[in-house]
Amino acid sequence: LKSQNKVNNDSIEKQPDDDNTADSPVNEKSKSTMSPEKTKKKKSIPASEKVVEYKPLSEELWTKISDEYGIKDVDHGGNFPSRNQLFYRPSTLKGYIMVPEDESKGPRMITLVSKSLANTFMRKDVQERLHVITAGLPIFKRNHRQEGDCNYRLNSSGIEYAKTAIFDRVISLTLADISNFLSYSLFQPTDQAQKQGKVFSPGIPLDKLCEKSREAARAGKHGSNILKLVPEDSKKFYDHFNTELALIAWNARRSISPLMHESELTMLKEQLIMVGLITETVKENELESHFQQMNERRIIHEKERAEAKKNQEGLSKEDVKAILENEDDETEKEA
Repeated sequence: LKSQNKVNNDSIEKQPDDDNTADSPVNEKSKSTMSPEKTKKKKSIPASEKVVEYKPLSEELWTKISDEYGIKDVDHGGNFPSRNQLFYRPSTLKGYIMVPEDESKGPRMITLVSKSLANTFMRKDVQERLHVITAGLPIFKRNHRQEGDCNYRLNSSGIEYAKTAIFDRVISLTLADISNFLSYSLFQPTDQAQKQGKVFSPGIPLDKLCEKSREAARAGKHGSNILKLVPEDSKKFYDHFNTELALIAWNARRSISPLMHESELTMLKEQLIMVGLITETVKENELESHFQQMNERRIIHEKERAEAKKNQEGLSKEDVKAILENEDDETEKEA
């Protein structure tokens, strides 16, 4: 083969260089592209800045969370994953750099990993030699306001684990209520409504639910809850989708607001309409009016809060607390 290649190479006449071709823009571009001088070098990051190890969740914090939500893990005869599979990282990713966080307030995000991952890569001695960039499924998130003895709310990505293990924080709604909940949660106000104040998603007012659902919401705990369907409607949903409907939402004094991504709610609404389980029942002008009223109330309450902060020295602690808590329930939830 070598001799054959040599014969073939010798038989090919070397073509003279074409001056026009050599000076063509294409060649110049290819040369500049291949030039090592033009190649951008990646900035190296010191290991001390990027290595922030995952830490196992403490038993004390897990006890608070499990007691608040009525969770029993497999170590205590339940079906929720073991505490040994829960980890957190005391840092925030900013660009390529992991910035350490103050742990006095508790972990910002709690993630769930598999047993095999917990027993290998998440071990401290392994992480000292191997940089774990990200791992696990976010299942609990620290809330900016504390409800009860626990300031952690459910994360929508962990709904499949939560819906089979949490029974203390469940609100049952009808399909008609779910339809209205999705309409209020997904409505986009007009430019006129946005100019009147800060626009946010207030969810559905409790007075827009049926009487049975409204009573269930008021009897339930404030904070993050799981929305499910009443038994008769749950069977209809299961017949179409072969699974149980479960949504993460924030139950406040006057409303229920979604704690899920807009795309998830949009997809659910389209699927329910497609199979004929729900129809669009809320009129657009009713939604527009509701948003305007909520924004007007929000502006008034923000002024009251600002005034209360200025006059804290002249008011008693009880008066200040009453004014600061007199706000729309939607401000209690995380965005």
